[in-house]
Parts: sequence; C-alpha cells; structure tokens
Amino acid sequence: MENDNTIEVFRMKRLFKRLETAKINGSVVTIIIPPKKTVSDMTKLLVEEQGKAVNIKDRTNRNSVV
Repeated sequence: MENDNTIEVFRMKRLFKRLETAKINGSVVTIIIPPKKTVSDMTKLLVEEQGKAVNIKDRTNRNSVV
C-alpha cells in the first residue's frame, strides 16, 4: 500500500514538472471533479460544451471559448 502511494506521488510530481515547462498556446483550464461524479461524466460534459462553442458565429468569441 505504501509503495503504491510512493509511485503515485512520483507520477504526480513528474506530471507537474512537465506541465510547468510546457509551451501552451492559449489557456489552461483546471477542472475540479466532485467526488460523486465520474471522469466519463465530466468528459461528456466538456464535449457537449465544446460542441456548443463551435456554434458561436463570431470568430473572436469562438476562439476564446474553444
């Protein structure tokens, strides 16, 4: 059990280092998933929101949302 936590901490630290050095064109969004929601539910929600954003006619606003 302790070994699993150590590996998970190592993976998270490595991920944070990669994110800190990443070159990002645009912005990054942090999504906090409530304990009772599944990742698949949140993925579905984000896909729906992206679909709605694509329908925005004004190019500047659409690019700001997507």
